[in-house]
Amino acid sequence: MRAPVDDAMRALFMRLPADDPRSLARAAAVCRSWRGILTDPGFADGYRALHGGPPMLGFLHNETAVLDSRHGLVLLYAPAYDPPFEARDLVTGDWWDIDDDPKCRDIMHWPGDGPDDFFSGTGIRCNATVLCAKDRCDHVDCHGGPFLVALVGSVEEGGIALATVYSSEARQWSHMISVQSPGLLTDDGGHTAVVGDKGFLYLIGVEDGMLLFASVLKPRLYLLSMEAGPRGAAAWARRRVVELEPLLPPRALLDMSSPDVWTVGFAEGVRVIFLRTPAGLYAVELNSGRANKMGEFSIEKVMPYTRFCIGAWGRLPASDEARHAVAGVTLM
Repeated sequence: MRAPVDDAMRALFMRLPADDPRSLARAAAVCRSWRGILTDPGFADGYRALHGGPPMLGFLHNETAVLDSRHGLVLLYAPAYDPPFEARDLVTGDWWDIDDDPKCRDIMHWPGDGPDDFFSGTGIRCNATVLCAKDRCDHVDCHGGPFLVALVGSVEEGGIALATVYSSEARQWSHMISVQSPGLLTDDGGHTAVVGDKGFLYLIGVEDGMLLFASVLKPRLYLLSMEAGPRGAAAWARRRVVELEPLLPPRALLDMSSPDVWTVGFAEGVRVIFLRTPAGLYAVELNSGRANKMGEFSIEKVMPYTRFCIGAWGRLPASDEARHAVAGVTLM
């Protein structure tokens, strides 16, 4: 039977912010009793259930090396190296090398990748995403399970799109499939599109099972999705309009038609949109209506990293070491 004081502390710890895992580690370093509460598997389950989707711990922004961040994993890509892919859990530090395969090497490597590159073809471009493949997983706190990597690419000559899927369980790539494609996947990841008179739209993710697009026009952020019309035909539907003038400083809104004002990322689940502006990078929280400045830098693509840290540290070290146990985990 648990002591009443333990139940009270358990209820208090449940309300510690999920986006600041340092608060949990600091509490666990105070005494053995508190550490026992926080490392109990039942506490971890209750904490995740209370806070819903995993929080955004930070973001990555090296678009030449990071292809995707999803389900607690980051997909790294270095075509000049062998193996060219690596999936990594930034909280636990675990990583998995992903070898290439002769049958799909053409979309993994670009001309001029390095001195060992033997493909001298016609301008291959590719993109990929990493996905949890654990059976019956609700994707609230994915970690340590099997995963898939979906890789797509296109050939500049001939308009052909190629695709293959890697399974961490089978440790191999699937057979390549190809279809005729009207466009080319470029090295910016293929996130932008021009749709009729809507101008440039940015594919930012999935919400309610539908692809979600964003566009910045004048001092407003428009969110749109493709939905089925009355007769089954796909049509654009406006989801939300966010007034940016109350959120961003005047310097960021000097010229909203400038290509320097752009949507560069979206954290699914927590609903945070990243905007690149002349005044720096801003994160706009759609749920709270707040905007936070991330820095003065200009970034082409932001990869948010969402993950629960509770239970990820395993056996906690004592005292001072525990207070710094997650110093390298929180990326914000």
